[in-house]
Amino acid sequence: MGRVGILGGTFNPVHLGHLFVAEEVAWRLSLDRLLLIPCAVPPHKGTRELAPAEDRLAMTRLAAAGNPRLAVSDVEIRRGGTSYTIRTLDELARESPEEERFLIVGADSIPELPAWYRASEIERRAQWVVVARPGYDFGALERLAPILGEGGVERLRRHCLEARSLNISSTEVRRRVRAGEPIRYMVPDGVADLIRSRCLYRGSPAGA
Repeated sequence: MGRVGILGGTFNPVHLGHLFVAEEVAWRLSLDRLLLIPCAVPPHKGTRELAPAEDRLAMTRLAAAGNPRLAVSDVEIRRGGTSYTIRTLDELARESPEEERFLIVGADSIPELPAWYRASEIERRAQWVVVARPGYDFGALERLAPILGEGGVERLRRHCLEARSLNISSTEVRRRVRAGEPIRYMVPDGVADLIRSRCLYRGSPAGA
């Protein structure tokens, strides 16, 4: 039985902060591999600045290249439509029922989790892993009690990680691209090359 981490997101674009957290969590939890899963349409974010799905998938694959512990799944993009975590977990379970899965979320997402689609079912498909983020800690964990059930918060605390993170955001990368500022050392070189060749995030936001 393999131990597999799942880190989903818009990856708009993927940056070194994403990769640093992925590597840190994989090491801390002794994961066999960690899946990066770009979403098709995010359920809780706007799409005004969202680059095309195929470009975000290509950037994520470029970012993961060369790290044997990282893999990229196109499960949500293939499925299309709004990307719901529970549907992704169901599909991964059908593909590899023997795997032990760990769903990675940032501490800043804790207040949103009760509103996730079929949130109460997620813990039966994967163990939650909550990673501290700058300005956020684990103080809001009690809000998850209604969706985790009896003893759920205590179980969740076993996988609360004070993992270091890099102070990089996709929002800042996009802003710098629009402003003509360099993004080297914020994203992998291959990702920067694709952003440049596809003219992503320049001028009017993608999809506007």
